[in-house]
Amino acid sequence: MHNSKVFGFNVKINIFKDQKYYICNKSNIFMKRTLLLALSLGYICGFGQESQELAKLKQQTNAQVTMSNSTSNPNFIRFENAAALQLKAPSAKAKADEFLKSNFKAFNLKNSEDLLFATVETDNYGLENVIYRQVYQGIPVYDGLLKFHFNSKGELSSLNGNTISNIKVNTDAKISTAEAASIAIGLVNEQKITNSTDALQTGIQNLLIFPKNLVQGGQVIPYLAYQVEVTNKSDVREFLFIDAHTGELVEQFTGIHPIDRKLYET
Repeated sequence: MHNSKVFGFNVKINIFKDQKYYICNKSNIFMKRTLLLALSLGYICGFGQESQELAKLKQQTNAQVTMSNSTSNPNFIRFENAAALQLKAPSAKAKADEFLKSNFKAFNLKNSEDLLFATVETDNYGLENVIYRQVYQGIPVYDGLLKFHFNSKGELSSLNGNTISNIKVNTDAKISTAEAASIAIGLVNEQKITNSTDALQTGIQNLLIFPKNLVQGGQVIPYLAYQVEVTNKSDVREFLFIDAHTGELVEQFTGIHPIDRKLYET
């Protein structure tokens, strides 16, 4: 065994039966980091590829599609040739169901049951809109929804919204709702965002899948989190998302925006 230098690194060389084994700690670290980067880029690039189902839908209906940078899924589709969808169901809700059963893969979803019917609305022009909300193993996905817009002929003319793909989250919470609420109140107290003496209390408390970075436009990272509203009923209304496994703050949004309010990010 002897020491040598390769590209400025100290390298130990073992020679045994005419085979050389090169061991280089710094090189190994570099190679591991390079491999992780390559895997990450491969995941992002693969995830961002347009599905065959979406390509087929575009060709069939001459659809105009806008893709989300955060989810790599369509967040707006306008059907230039709505009649080409050939939806046979009688009602708007039934047509939306029919569309999802045939085209859920265009949104990189595992099955159409990832989207649950929420409601039918009628807009100011008398046109119907059908709304579906995304769930993962029965847990709501924050801001995961699709809204289907129908024209005066009852044809599906466009849709918009967010769907989150490749969610791989343990849905068994390690902390309770009460613990998450206590953590959230403690964090807001520490932030000293008000001079009011009104006591803080919690409002909305939901367990959900929170797609971190969706609002900021970055690559989405899903968390199992509690959404906790913290308010003093006067000048404080904060929405905190507490990791349901670790109790750490994942994200925080402010519901009241005084000019001197600070922004908190994790």
